[in-house]
Amino acid sequence: MAYKCAHCKGTHEKAAEAKVCAGLTRTPTVTPSAHTAQPTASQPMSGGHRSRVVYRDAAPTTEQLNKARRLGIDLHRAWKRGPLGDEIDRVLAERGQSVTAEVPEPPKTKVPLDMLQKAGDGYFAVRLDANRPHTFFRLNTIKPIAGVRRKLPIGTFTVETLHGDNRRWMLTIFPNGNVKEYDLSKEDELLMVCVDPNGGRIEYGIEIGSCGICGKTLTDERSRWYGIGPDCEKRNGILISIVENKYGPWRAGYTHKDRLAEGR
Repeated sequence: MAYKCAHCKGTHEKAAEAKVCAGLTRTPTVTPSAHTAQPTASQPMSGGHRSRVVYRDAAPTTEQLNKARRLGIDLHRAWKRGPLGDEIDRVLAERGQSVTAEVPEPPKTKVPLDMLQKAGDGYFAVRLDANRPHTFFRLNTIKPIAGVRRKLPIGTFTVETLHGDNRRWMLTIFPNGNVKEYDLSKEDELLMVCVDPNGGRIEYGIEIGSCGICGKTLTDERSRWYGIGPDCEKRNGILISIVENKYGPWRAGYTHKDRLAEGR
């Protein structure tokens, strides 16, 4: 398949060659080697335009992408420097590792990751028994935002523990299935989130006074009774049913403090 070039008005065999010709990709300044391809007849010259060098491995392999993510390489910046394989070799050399050595897989947590991701995004409060304080979690999936470059790959699932205004990373699940663990001291509590995510959201809203779905402050007693804001309630009506079955329906003038006084 040939790609028509808007710059030289000719055609190129590869899309990467057309991008370089049109100036959409920065031209790498390297000496010819096994990593580079010499200009071919498919790269025409017109108006004094000279065909540019294009990397043969401009499209990195899946193995290279996975290894780069495990090493924490910024793929956007790595693309500008040159072939991803060369960037991986450079990072390994800086860390004193063998270029041919395989990057070890991170250790796996005992938390069932599939159940954790099914719990979905939100804020959660759980405790192992009535004599222990609550542990607060935030689960979040990295989503694209127009005009914003995210630090983590889109689709990455993050787990944080909440400590007042501070947050601490617990673990990160990358789109390729790799897991980076930071602090697993609250694994047992996180297992409770997997078992009963809706109960954790409700408990967060009741204890903190913020919505267990979006985290916004709840400004009226009805919302605090159910632990969820009016907008999120429209999309998560099941939480209302759970609260009414456990605590009963909200009544005008009946506040969250009244429920605590009754020991409910």
